[in-house]
Amino acid sequence: MALGLGTVLNVSGFASAAAQNNLNAVRTRTFDQLWAVVKPYGSSLHYRVYGLPKDPFTIQAFYDKDLHYTPRFEIYISITRQQTIQFRIYPQFFGTYLNLDSLSNEDSLMERVLRFSDKGFFFWAADGNRDVFAGYTFTLESGFPEEAIMEVLRSIPLLDSSVGELTAFME
Repeated sequence: MALGLGTVLNVSGFASAAAQNNLNAVRTRTFDQLWAVVKPYGSSLHYRVYGLPKDPFTIQAFYDKDLHYTPRFEIYISITRQQTIQFRIYPQFFGTYLNLDSLSNEDSLMERVLRFSDKGFFFWAADGNRDVFAGYTFTLESGFPEEAIMEVLRSIPLLDSSVGELTAFME
């Protein structure tokens, strides 16, 4: 009986490894599609676009053209294990993000970003480091959303006016 259990565990281990390899192959294909859109189209919109060597499923980009309230946006676009594409857009202020620990009134700021999330194209949140970001997430159930990705890239600079409302909470 112990031999049978060991065999089942070994076979299920191989199945898990095969599933993981298949998932990575799908993520790699999706990343390649994403890169093929974001690199040329983002560059045409004046984004600086880079691969992220420490994470082969993430693109890093910067946008700093004609912004009034933040010097630049730092953007991470990732392919997740759950087969979604996540945009995380961080307003930067002199090399740092808008962090809840550095605010005069974090409750009021969070109330404001909740209202932004209700009214706007992007949602707003804080990450595990308490840095505030705007985001957008695509599910890949209906295929690769090339046109929608381009629309998100066109819309990111419009976040600047929202950031202008948030600067009142900075110390």
